[in-house]
Amino acid sequence: MQDSFTRIQEILEKEFAIYGELFSLSERKHKILLEKFSTELNKIVAEEEGFVVQLIPFEEERRSIIANLTGNPDSPVEKIFDYNCPPENQLKIKKVSQELKSLLFRIKEINEGNQRLLEQALELTKHSLKLLTTPPKEIVYKFPGAKKSQALVRSRLIDKKA
Repeated sequence: MQDSFTRIQEILEKEFAIYGELFSLSERKHKILLEKFSTELNKIVAEEEGFVVQLIPFEEERRSIIANLTGNPDSPVEKIFDYNCPPENQLKIKKVSQELKSLLFRIKEINEGNQRLLEQALELTKHSLKLLTTPPKEIVYKFPGAKKSQALVRSRLIDKKA
């Protein structure tokens, strides 16, 4: 049973390290979204996917150990303290678990900010395209003596069909 507690501690520490990398990537992505859209963003997304793949076996093993100890894989990590978890493991598990929760919260916050930036960029792009593809409104007022055809001239910067 001691091995289970030690292993949970190790898993949480490894997960924390990986989530730390994900947080770093999220910050880089945030900076790129603020500064420029580039292929760098695609590289970061690919790196994130790689880290997420690394997390899968840790998540599965952690849930399995917690299920063996508590009977429920969805129990919070702190629940294992009720099953003769040694005090030295409790302190370390509690510390890394709190750090992990804090880091996950920060990742969530920055990713929500990134999502808002992406949505704003998309809206700006849609607005720009609309401005470029929509013909100007008909001129209601025209100078005295201007021909009707001059007042109705319509032009587009980009053909909508293109």
